[in-house]
Amino acid sequence: MSKTEVSLDEIKRVRDEFFEKIRTILNTNDKKFLMGFVDNNPDWSLVRDNKIKNYPSIKWKMLNQEKMSKEKREKYIKNLKTFFQMI
Repeated sequence: MSKTEVSLDEIKRVRDEFFEKIRTILNTNDKKFLMGFVDNNPDWSLVRDNKIKNYPSIKWKMLNQEKMSKEKREKYIKNLKTFFQMI
Protein backbone atom coordinates (compact mmCIF):
# COMPACT_ATOMS: atom_id res chain seq x y z
CA MET A 1 0.00 0.00 0.00
CA SER A 2 1.21 3.47 -0.89
CA LYS A 3 1.10 6.53 1.34
CA THR A 4 0.64 8.69 -1.73
CA GLU A 5 -2.33 8.19 -3.97
CA VAL A 6 -1.39 7.52 -7.60
CA SER A 7 -3.87 7.33 -10.44
CA LEU A 8 -4.00 4.41 -12.81
CA ASP A 9 -3.27 6.79 -15.70
CA GLU A 10 -0.08 7.92 -13.95
CA ILE A 11 1.02 4.34 -13.39
CA LYS A 12 0.43 3.52 -17.06
CA ARG A 13 2.26 6.65 -18.19
CA VAL A 14 5.32 5.83 -16.06
CA ARG A 15 5.25 2.20 -17.25
CA ASP A 16 5.22 3.32 -20.88
CA GLU A 17 8.09 5.77 -20.25
CA PHE A 18 10.05 3.02 -18.51
CA PHE A 19 9.59 0.59 -21.40
CA GLU A 20 10.55 3.21 -23.96
CA LYS A 21 13.67 4.07 -21.95
CA ILE A 22 14.70 0.40 -21.95
CA ARG A 23 14.20 0.18 -25.71
CA THR A 24 16.36 3.24 -26.35
CA ILE A 25 19.13 2.56 -23.81
CA LEU A 26 19.89 -0.99 -24.92
CA ASN A 27 22.09 -1.19 -28.00
CA THR A 28 21.88 -3.82 -30.74
CA ASN A 29 24.34 -6.15 -29.00
CA ASP A 30 22.42 -5.91 -25.73
CA LYS A 31 19.22 -6.87 -27.54
CA LYS A 32 20.93 -9.72 -29.44
CA PHE A 33 22.33 -11.03 -26.16
CA LEU A 34 18.92 -10.94 -24.49
CA MET A 35 17.30 -12.70 -27.45
CA GLY A 36 19.92 -15.45 -27.27
CA PHE A 37 19.60 -15.62 -23.50
CA VAL A 38 15.84 -16.23 -23.55
CA ASP A 39 16.44 -18.91 -26.18
CA ASN A 40 19.00 -20.48 -23.80
CA ASN A 41 21.75 -19.84 -26.34
CA PRO A 42 23.45 -16.66 -25.10
CA ASP A 43 26.41 -15.20 -26.94
CA TRP A 44 28.57 -14.30 -23.94
CA SER A 45 30.93 -12.29 -26.17
CA LEU A 46 28.19 -9.64 -26.43
CA VAL A 47 28.31 -8.98 -22.69
CA ARG A 48 30.69 -6.43 -21.19
CA ASP A 49 31.63 -8.80 -18.34
CA ASN A 50 31.17 -12.45 -19.24
CA LYS A 51 31.65 -13.46 -15.58
CA ILE A 52 27.88 -13.07 -15.27
CA LYS A 53 27.48 -16.52 -16.81
CA ASN A 54 28.71 -17.91 -13.50
CA TYR A 55 26.26 -15.97 -11.33
CA PRO A 56 23.81 -18.27 -9.52
CA SER A 57 20.83 -16.14 -10.61
CA ILE A 58 21.82 -16.48 -14.27
CA LYS A 59 22.32 -20.23 -13.97
CA TRP A 60 18.97 -20.54 -12.18
CA LYS A 61 17.15 -18.54 -14.87
CA MET A 62 18.66 -20.64 -17.65
CA LEU A 63 17.76 -23.84 -15.81
CA ASN A 64 14.16 -22.68 -15.50
CA GLN A 65 14.06 -21.70 -19.17
CA GLU A 66 15.23 -25.20 -20.12
CA LYS A 67 12.16 -26.58 -18.36
CA MET A 68 9.79 -24.44 -20.46
CA SER A 69 7.74 -26.16 -23.10
CA LYS A 70 8.67 -25.35 -26.68
CA GLU A 71 5.43 -23.42 -27.13
CA LYS A 72 5.96 -21.35 -24.01
CA ARG A 73 9.56 -20.51 -24.99
CA GLU A 74 8.46 -19.51 -28.51
CA LYS A 75 5.85 -17.19 -27.01
CA TYR A 76 8.47 -15.78 -24.61
CA ILE A 77 10.82 -15.04 -27.53
CA LYS A 78 8.05 -13.55 -29.65
CA ASN A 79 7.03 -11.23 -26.80
CA LEU A 80 10.61 -10.02 -26.39
CA LYS A 81 10.97 -9.45 -30.14
CA THR A 82 7.74 -7.46 -30.07
CA PHE A 83 8.96 -5.47 -27.08
CA PHE A 84 12.17 -4.59 -28.91
CA GLN A 85 10.17 -4.06 -32.11
CA MET A 86 12.32 -6.58 -33.94
CA ILE A 87 9.45 -8.14 -35.88
